[in-house]
Amino acid sequence: MRTRALILTLFCLTSTAFGQGGAVKLPEQEQKQKREKAVAKVQEKVAQQASLEIRGNRSFTEKELRSQLKEQLVTIEQLA
Repeated sequence: MRTRALILTLFCLTSTAFGQGGAVKLPEQEQKQKREKAVAKVQEKVAQQASLEIRGNRSFTEKELRSQLKEQLVTIEQLA
């Protein structure tokens, strides 16, 4: 009986100490995620505005294709 009580107590302590499974993000991690999100947003905007004609596609929308090719389209726009 004592073993069960000890296990239950430890479980309760660990779940409250860790916010019931939620991880604590460090400020550096948050800043990195914000930068990555901002870069992805800019790339997405450039990809959607790139002067590119996509032919022969029947499975995906043009927006979906541009979204998947955003890094390549940004590179092409920067080199042009």
